[in-house]
Amino acid sequence: MQEGFKTTPADVFSPDKNKSLHIVKMPFKADLEMGEHYQRKVLELIEYDDCGMSKGCYKPYDLWIVYDGERTTIEVKADRMTQRTGNMVIEYECNGTSSGITSSTADYWVYFIHNTGIYFIIPSSEIRRLIAEKVYTRIIKGGDGLRSSMYVFPMSVFDEWKDTYVVVPVHK
Repeated sequence: MQEGFKTTPADVFSPDKNKSLHIVKMPFKADLEMGEHYQRKVLELIEYDDCGMSKGCYKPYDLWIVYDGERTTIEVKADRMTQRTGNMVIEYECNGTSSGITSSTADYWVYFIHNTGIYFIIPSSEIRRLIAEKVYTRIIKGGDGLRSSMYVFPMSVFDEWKDTYVVVPVHK
């Protein structure tokens, strides 16, 4: 286990709802660095003529790109638990305030399964449609201090938007 990481029990479950898992909690700075890493990864994986990253907290999207004269906005997420649970989570509220899918104005969500090379480029409208149709399996609390509310979806729900890249191991 890396220094600064703690493993604590959390309300996160595998596809077998009775099997509890442990979540790795990361300090805010490490979490922020991971997010910025995946934002840069998006820019490596897609074509664009111009791009930029949003700055600050609680922004309506993470990245913008222009390709062939058309501007597109992107929300970037990276999940450390999906590989173990088979589930993807979409946040919709934090501290009683709209967040995630309910506050994002991004055209697309790019959702990475941490350290696997698996990612999904999902139109935000499709995520909203799946929520409206109640395709999610349950709602959980998560994030720092369990202050966020999230919809839980089986990863297979998003298979049509799935892609991969080669993960290069880092040796220290």
